[in-house]
Amino acid sequence: MNWSHWIIRAGIGAMLSTAGWTAETRPLPEPPRPVRVCDPVCQLKAQDWAFSLLVETYREYRSNQIEADYQNRRLVIAKLSHLPDDVPVIHAQLRFVQELQKILGEAATTNRGRGLQLVHTQVANLLTAYTCARKHDEQNLGVKVEPNLNPQRAARELKQYVASRPNLVTGNLSQVQPEPASAVLRDEPAVPADPNLLAEPCE
Repeated sequence: MNWSHWIIRAGIGAMLSTAGWTAETRPLPEPPRPVRVCDPVCQLKAQDWAFSLLVETYREYRSNQIEADYQNRRLVIAKLSHLPDDVPVIHAQLRFVQELQKILGEAATTNRGRGLQLVHTQVANLLTAYTCARKHDEQNLGVKVEPNLNPQRAARELKQYVASRPNLVTGNLSQVQPEPASAVLRDEPAVPADPNLLAEPCE
C-alpha cells in the first residue's frame, strides 16, 4: 500500500469513527490499477489529437453558420420578386428588381467566400501557434515526438458524433434534443487562407 492510499484511508477512517463507524468495519475497496500509464510522450500525442478535434470542430461549426447565413440571404433575395400586388411601382420596374437581386446575390456569394476564407485563415494561425507551443513542449521533454495532428481523421470522427441542444420547439430548455452532428457542423472544402493575415511561423 503506498502512502497516498494510506493517507486517504486514515482520513476517511477518522471521519467514519466520529459517526460511529471504524475503518475496520467498513473496509474501502482497493482502487483499480491503471492498465496503461501514459508517459509524457504519450500525453503530447494525446494533446495533438485533442487539438485536432478542437480546431476541426471550430472550422466546421463556423462553416455551418456561414452557410446558414448565406442561405437565409438567398431566401430574402428571392422574395423580392414576390411582392404584394399593392406595390405597382415596384412591379412596373421588374427589370430593376431583377438587377437588384443579381447585385445582392453576388454580394451574398462574396460575403460567404470571404467568411470561409477568414475561418480557414484563423485555423491556419491556430495551427501555427500550436506548433510553436509544441516545440517548447518537446524541448522540455528533451525528445522529438512525432506529431499526431490529423484534421482529416478528426473530420471523419466528428461525423459519428451527436449534437445535443435545448428543445426550442416545446420551449423546455432543460429538455435535451439530440441531433446528428451535420445539424451544427459542416465539412466545407478547404479554402486558401488570406496570405495578408497569416501569422509567421516560429523559428
